[in-house]
Amino acid sequence: MTFATGAHGATLDRLASGGRLTLGPLVLSNFRVSAEDGIDPSTIDVEPEGFLNAEGTPLLGVRFSGNATLGSSAGTPRRVGCAIAFDVALTDTELALAGLTHTMLGMVDGSGTLTNETVVLPPGVTSAGGATPSTAERSCVAARPCLDYPWTWDAIELFAPSSAVHVEQTFAMAAGDGDDAGNARLAHFEVLFWPAPRR
Repeated sequence: MTFATGAHGATLDRLASGGRLTLGPLVLSNFRVSAEDGIDPSTIDVEPEGFLNAEGTPLLGVRFSGNATLGSSAGTPRRVGCAIAFDVALTDTELALAGLTHTMLGMVDGSGTLTNETVVLPPGVTSAGGATPSTAERSCVAARPCLDYPWTWDAIELFAPSSAVHVEQTFAMAAGDGDDAGNARLAHFEVLFWPAPRR
């Protein structure tokens, strides 16, 4: 499956070949992506993003975008997705990454579902487990309850204020569950951090 690629931002396949994104003191690098789940990384646009939230807190991070639609009849369930990994670091030694939020924008009907999971880990660590500190956010857009996919708060503190972290991002689209037809359409998903003065 491919997304319709826009004119702005680097594509994920190019970033996975050694590219990096910089937004103020935030540097995103060492991108890796799995193309085995059905979404072509060359059709995912990636761009740095920054803004102030309603409380005036700066949020800095990355947006992955592209218009993708997945549809299925009731008898033919379909699923596509992608697994993305990247590193995040601050160049300002007076700041620390204090927390994160992630967002996802899309539309679904019937059995259509969009799921998004962000796991933030210490630098050099690629999986959570045991005593490894981590912070996770999960979200789901569906026309019915996502009982197997617990939703987390919009914005949460990191396991510890950090100057650098590793991110594992998993996104999936599904439609058709053997009983109902469905459609899922993605616009974008984001991972955003808020920097704060180091204590």
